[in-house]
Amino acid sequence: MKELVYRGPKIDDKSTFKKLPKELLNILEKNNWFIIFKGWFHMRWCCKSPIWHSIKEVWTWEMSLYKKYNNILEKDIPFWQDCVWDQYLLRKWKVIHLYTETWEIEKLELSLIEFLEEADKNPIDFLSLDPLLIFFRNWGKILPWELLNIYPPFCTIESQSWISVESVPIFDRLNFLYDFSKQVNDT
Repeated sequence: MKELVYRGPKIDDKSTFKKLPKELLNILEKNNWFIIFKGWFHMRWCCKSPIWHSIKEVWTWEMSLYKKYNNILEKDIPFWQDCVWDQYLLRKWKVIHLYTETWEIEKLELSLIEFLEEADKNPIDFLSLDPLLIFFRNWGKILPWELLNIYPPFCTIESQSWISVESVPIFDRLNFLYDFSKQVNDT
């Protein structure tokens, strides 16, 4: 696994574990959950703690994506997040990408295995690693409980000219993105 940054604890949320599809379980059982590509991707796990990596937390619990984003279904499984909080979910065995600034969904038409293979082949292009590369050049390292805050947000015209990238605690980024996306989407 390329550039493994963090590997999580053993399973302690067995009820969530039992709900996951076999394809995802096979990957998770071998690796627990992890952060790879120098922090660009967090694969969530069946754990009660830390909550910033709990699949239950964003699937069925407090931070459930389907409760916050009206184009996410309750059955969509949020298995990955990137370091700016964009989400990758399994929907009917295919991967979808949720852009959290705008609520836009991209249907990748890839199975979980195909998605992981593409990410492994060429992570910089396939996963759009440019903001992380900017951050590494200037500051170096992102911690497992942090996300990158991008300002101005990617969906603005100003971001075509310049962006500022800094690491922030995960919940600060979540609160900002949720408030921002509600304004963008007039909800």
